[in-house]
Amino acid sequence: MKRISLYNEYHNGDIFYSRVLVQNLSKFFEIDYYHKNNVGQFEDLHNINEFPISRLDELDSETPRFNTWVGQQNAKFLKDTLCSFYTNKKILNEFFKKEEFKILNDLELLPVILYENLPNIEIIKTKLNQYNQYNKKILICNNRVLSGQSSNFDFDLLLQNLVTKYKNFLFVFTNPTKLKGQNILYIKNLTEVEFDLLYISYISTNCDLIIGRASGPYCYTHVKENLMDRDKKFISICNNELEGVWYKESLAKQIWTNCFEFDNISNIITKELESW
Repeated sequence: MKRISLYNEYHNGDIFYSRVLVQNLSKFFEIDYYHKNNVGQFEDLHNINEFPISRLDELDSETPRFNTWVGQQNAKFLKDTLCSFYTNKKILNEFFKKEEFKILNDLELLPVILYENLPNIEIIKTKLNQYNQYNKKILICNNRVLSGQSSNFDFDLLLQNLVTKYKNFLFVFTNPTKLKGQNILYIKNLTEVEFDLLYISYISTNCDLIIGRASGPYCYTHVKENLMDRDKKFISICNNELEGVWYKESLAKQIWTNCFEFDNISNIITKELESW
């Protein structure tokens, strides 16, 4: 296999969405990926070597390198499609055309994580089985948004009444919460590792409703397994619909709002909880 160097200088969500490129380029290349976030983003893929972005300058000037960030080239790919699946698709297709590779269909491009290759996956599965008594599992991606794509409102205030009312539902939070109750779980109690976004993604495949606002953990729930699941529901709270409904042909139910008023968001969530 030929070797190619990829790089991305932005956030975890940006790096995750670049899987649209990485998982398909890995069929043709041995990949060295330079990024500024946690090394281990691609530990499920065997021919991806990850390095800190600071080491990119060590490359010989003649070594081929490819930028995976959606905002590259004066944001030419972002026009009309913003930070969505379709922007990453444009970047990959341009590369594939240049290399004269076969252009792939959307289902082949949707992000996939090979969960069985993760070293602690059996531990996570065992822990999740301890919560099978709950009728439904709700994943709350309450991490702060770093790219200005949403408002950083307080999820605790939003959900404090709902977690009390729906005691037969398990509410799993990706960031620490002050809410108390037997049906409230902080995700680190399941993962117990520092970098756990790949495991959060797996846990999301076992949840019925995923709520988020363009944070890194929410991005990691946009895997093919979730997006093409007719029984799955997403509630996305962010400025632009294309960045909330990241893949609009999804079979999962997609609910989006850019109205950050407390009552609006509460009513949307309540409606979905009451539908079960």
